[in-house]
Amino acid sequence: MPEAHQAVSGWNPERFLTWAEKVGPNTRELIKHILESREYPVQTYRTCMGIMRLGKSYSTAIMEKASREALDKNTCSYKYFGMILKQVAAMVSKTPPEKIISHDNIRGSSAFVGGGILA
Repeated sequence: MPEAHQAVSGWNPERFLTWAEKVGPNTRELIKHILESREYPVQTYRTCMGIMRLGKSYSTAIMEKASREALDKNTCSYKYFGMILKQVAAMVSKTPPEKIISHDNIRGSSAFVGGGILA
């Protein structure tokens, strides 16, 4: 076997599906869709490997959400999945503003007028 092909000798559809199942059902469905998109699954291995490699940089929840969105939009390619993944990660990273808690035991600004207790 040529050296360029030896790296992919252990790759097969079951390996990618098992790997994607560890992330979640949406990711498995996405990888399955990609594997079935070509007549020969070998033609999709690099795409599957790229998508699974992107998972190292993001949480499983973000990967799952991005996989579901890619399936819903029927944009199952490495390029578009990467774009969707970045958008989902940006939306998730936006944290809601902190709420000010109103409680009887919390002092307000009037407690510190005039320098406090020792002034």
